[in-house]
Amino acid sequence: MNPRLPAHVGRHRCGPDQPLLVIAGPCVIETADLCMRIADALSRMAARLHV
Repeated sequence: MNPRLPAHVGRHRCGPDQPLLVIAGPCVIETADLCMRIADALSRMAARLHV
């Protein structure tokens, strides 16, 4: 494996010369409502930070 090549994560690429890729969310799903609130907060943060 060449560590200089970007890695593919689904349809996204991460590595040198690639935009920041953030993988975030709850470690444990406690309730559907909590997951939706976390997803909403992450979506708003990503839009605000342009990531």
